[in-house]
Amino acid sequence: MRDRARAGLALLLTDDPGACLPTVLPTVLRLDARLRGGFAVDQVRAALLSAAEQVWRGLLASGGRRERRFVFDTALAQGRLRLPDLVACAETDPDVRIRARAAEAACRETVWTRRLDVLRRLAGAARPEVRVVAVTGLVRGGQDDEAAAYLNDDAPLVRAVARDAARRLGVDARAHYRTVVSTGAPALGAIAGLAETGSAADAPLLRPLLVHERAGVRAQAVRGLRLLDAVVVGELAPLLRDPSPAVVREVTAALRAALILALDADPCLAERGRADVTRWLPEPHRRSARWPAGS
Repeated sequence: MRDRARAGLALLLTDDPGACLPTVLPTVLRLDARLRGGFAVDQVRAALLSAAEQVWRGLLASGGRRERRFVFDTALAQGRLRLPDLVACAETDPDVRIRARAAEAACRETVWTRRLDVLRRLAGAARPEVRVVAVTGLVRGGQDDEAAAYLNDDAPLVRAVARDAARRLGVDARAHYRTVVSTGAPALGAIAGLAETGSAADAPLLRPLLVHERAGVRAQAVRGLRLLDAVVVGELAPLLRDPSPAVVREVTAALRAALILALDADPCLAERGRADVTRWLPEPHRRSARWPAGS
C-alpha cells in the first residue's frame, strides 16, 4: 500500500506539478515534521525543480510560512533567485527568516561582484537583520568608513559592527556617542551606544534626557543609566508616573534591579541596593523600613 501511494504521488507531481504542488506541499511538509516524510519531500522538491517558474514563484508569493520557506530554500539552492529577487525579499518579505537568508545571499553576491550600490541600499533597510548583514558586507568590501557611519543605528548588532570598523579607522566610538548625546536631539542608537561603551562617569550626559520631550529618549536614558550602574533613585521615581509605558517599564526594571541587589550575598552590594530601594519609599516609611535578617 505504501509503495502504491508513493508511486501515485510521484505520477501526480510529474504529470501536473502546477496543479498538484499547492495542495500537496502543505500536507507533505506537515508529515515530514511528524513522521517519515523523506520520500514525499524529495518528490515535492523534484517537482518544484521541474515546474515552470510561475509555479514556484506563485507558491513563494502565496503559500504558508512553512511552504514559503521550503520553496525559497529550494530556489536559492538551485540559483533560481536572481539578485533583484534577493533584494526584494530582503526588503519586503514578511518572514524574518526569509529576509535574513535573502540578505545574506544578496550581500555575499554583491561583495564578490563589488556591487556596493546594493550593499548601501540594504544597509538602509528598515529591518535590523538586513542592515547588519549589509553593513558587515561593507566591511568585507573594504568600506570601513561607510560601515562606521552606522554607529548610531537602532540595532545593537549593527552598532557593534560599526564600532569595529570605527576602531580600525582610529575613531573613538565613545567620544562620538558623548558628542551626539550632548546635542538637543540625540539619536536613540547613540544613547544606547554610550551605555554600551561608557561608564558611570558618562551618567551626567544622560540625566538631562530624563525630561526630554520625546518619550523614546527618556526611556533610553533610563535604560542607559541602569546599564551604566548609575541610577539615582530620586531622579527616576517621578518617572513612574510618566505618560509613556516604555518609560515606566524602564524605570520599573531599574527598581527590580535594585531589589535584587538588596538581597545580594555581597554585604557591600546589598547595602547599596537597600539604600537605593529605601530612597524609593515615601518619607514617612523610610525609617520604618525593615529588611530580612542576614540580607
